[in-house]
Amino acid sequence: MNIQLLLDNKDGNVFDISELTSEVTWKTKRKDKPSSLDFEILKDKQITINNGDVISFKVDGNPVFYGYAFENGGSKNPITKVTAYDQLRYLLFNDTYVFKNKKASQILMQIAKDIGLRVGTIEDTGYVIPQLLEDDKKLLDIIYSSLEKTLMNNKRTYTLYDDFGYLNLKNINNMKQPVVISDDSNLGDYDWKNSIDSDTYNRVKIVRDNKDTKGRDVYIAQDSRNIARWGRLQYFKKVDEKMNKAQIQEMVNAALKLKNRETKTLKLKDVISTDIAADLKLRAGSGVYVDIKEKGIKQYYLIEEATHKFQKGNLVMDFDLKVV
Repeated sequence: MNIQLLLDNKDGNVFDISELTSEVTWKTKRKDKPSSLDFEILKDKQITINNGDVISFKVDGNPVFYGYAFENGGSKNPITKVTAYDQLRYLLFNDTYVFKNKKASQILMQIAKDIGLRVGTIEDTGYVIPQLLEDDKKLLDIIYSSLEKTLMNNKRTYTLYDDFGYLNLKNINNMKQPVVISDDSNLGDYDWKNSIDSDTYNRVKIVRDNKDTKGRDVYIAQDSRNIARWGRLQYFKKVDEKMNKAQIQEMVNAALKLKNRETKTLKLKDVISTDIAADLKLRAGSGVYVDIKEKGIKQYYLIEEATHKFQKGNLVMDFDLKVV
């Protein structure tokens, strides 16, 4: 395994610092955070790392990370620690936006254009959101709010991520990878959990203000059988008054279908890479097939978080997975 770690100080100087580091950690998360690259390098009089410098990372010629240094520091020892983030980091500041009759994909494109982010493949999210008003919210939260509304209406889950300097938005069904993680070969250890404590609801209640009656229209869908099993777990949401009855009823039914089940998660630890090029595609938002004979698990999982550790010529990975 050959790594290439480059530093561009924006003064026209590009330094290859691959030989100055012994370990690089790349972390991706499906929601809420940019991907990060953490590494330590030996201090060199010829090389100075400043926040804002461009950091790029490749493995065996495969592009992995392109971003910017946000933290660097050290102590008496001759080591400098660096943390870099991709361009999603620039979506973590607050602003105000109002959108009418826009798709989530269009909302993303508009925000990216406004703050000067580079865009790659943006898939059409389909659902037209009647109105989205977000005041003093993180830009990333605004984008995810539009994606959540899309999920509730057309049952499609999309992943937003940076691919070596370009924002991509893809349906998770288009991100399934052919890699198999198995307790027969490359899996070190695992933890599993089935829960109704976080994102499980067996009753959905959605309300809409009605100007004509000066009251509220209420729409409810529920699973009485699961209410008897788990108790009432209610999901509540207020929607825009411009949504019609058919749209709201469809949203209620879709929300119940999505959330009326246990949340099943799986943590995979110390997964040994057997194919570098393929394993680099196992980033958050991708799908991976898991085969654990002891638990009778044979299915695809969605990667919620991924950690790739590159050290001593080897790649070892950890994954937080979820059934969708």
